[in-house]
Amino acid sequence: MKKIIIFLIIIAIFGYLLKKTWQNNDFKLGIITPSQIAILSISPERRMINLLSVDPEVGVWLPGGMGWYTSNKVQKIYESDKNIDLMKRTFIYNFGFMPDKIMLLNEVKDWRSFDLVKYLGPLNWLRYIFEQDNWLYKTDTLTRSMEMEKERLDELLPRDFAESELLRQELKMTVINDSGENGLGSFIADRLNWMGFSVMEVRSEQAK
Repeated sequence: MKKIIIFLIIIAIFGYLLKKTWQNNDFKLGIITPSQIAILSISPERRMINLLSVDPEVGVWLPGGMGWYTSNKVQKIYESDKNIDLMKRTFIYNFGFMPDKIMLLNEVKDWRSFDLVKYLGPLNWLRYIFEQDNWLYKTDTLTRSMEMEKERLDELLPRDFAESELLRQELKMTVINDSGENGLGSFIADRLNWMGFSVMEVRSEQAK
C-alpha cells in the first residue's frame, strides 16, 4: 500500500512539473519544401493549429533586392546560400509572420512527423501529441497572387496566425510614413495588423 501511495505522489509531482514547463505561447514555423512554402502556427493558448500553404506557382517577394519568385523556387534559393535570416524575413514580408524556426521538409504535410519534436521541444511535443485531438486544426491554401488574395489575407492572417500575446494585450498604434515613399505606411500597417497589433491610423509626414 505504501509503495502505491509513493508511486501516486511521484506521478502527481511529475504531472505538476510537466504542466509548469508547458509553453502557452504560440509556436510559429516557416515551412520550406522543394515544391512550395507554408506557415504553421501551433497555439496551445487558443487550442488551435493553423496551416497556410502557398501553391507552387504563386509568387512571393524575397527582400534584400531579390524580387519575386514562385513558391517552388524558394528552397533552391535557400540552398544556394543557406541564409536563414532571408527566409525568416520572407515570411515576415509576405505574411507579417515571424517564424521562430524554419522547417525544411520534403512535403508540407511532413510537419506532422516525429521531426516536430525538434522544434517544439520534448515536453511541449508530448503536450501536442496528447491534446491535439481536442484542438481546432485548419488548413488554407493561396492559389492566386498575393495582390489578388489581399482581402482574404486581411481576414485570415489576424484571425488564425496573429500572435496570441499581442491579441491579448490589444496593442494599438499609429503608423507614420516619413520616408517619402508612397504606400509604405499602408504596407507596414498591413503587416502589423496581420501580426496582431491594431493599427488605428496611417499618415504621412515629412521628416524634419
